[in-house]
Amino acid sequence: MTTTIHAELLEFLDKHFPGSTIDNGYHFVSINAPAVSPLVRADAQQRVADKFCTGRYWLLSVDIDPQAFLKVDRIEQRTVFYRPDWNVEEKRTQWLAELRETPVDISTLNAERQLASAFALFEPDRNLVFDIHDLAVYAISKSDLDEFMRGLEECFDPRWK
Repeated sequence: MTTTIHAELLEFLDKHFPGSTIDNGYHFVSINAPAVSPLVRADAQQRVADKFCTGRYWLLSVDIDPQAFLKVDRIEQRTVFYRPDWNVEEKRTQWLAELRETPVDISTLNAERQLASAFALFEPDRNLVFDIHDLAVYAISKSDLDEFMRGLEECFDPRWK
């Protein structure tokens, strides 16, 4: 039986980032991590994403079908609910894709993104998450985060640690 991307992603989060979720109705992606980068500068998102896209990774998007922009290895489509207030609930479409060494054009995807949309990259081999909506990279340790950030220091705003 083939495991779904959703199940693999939840297992990854549970193992490496306990307390994190991709099913939250307000943020869609909520990562609880021991190491969080300073804010990724808006003009440097592409460089950070490029470093993520060197191996196998998962992409999560809400409101944006990544197949319009990327060649994916596997993809799943789900319905999720956006709950901006206690009495408001809107149906949204979430895509979970698995890709290998496929560059992601951040500017194109950001141009398509709606205000409440989500867009994140999950790198299971290095245990990293790049939440493009929150402009942060999450890691399981400070040393893993430092290793990832090496050579990209100017991409992060040191005022937002």
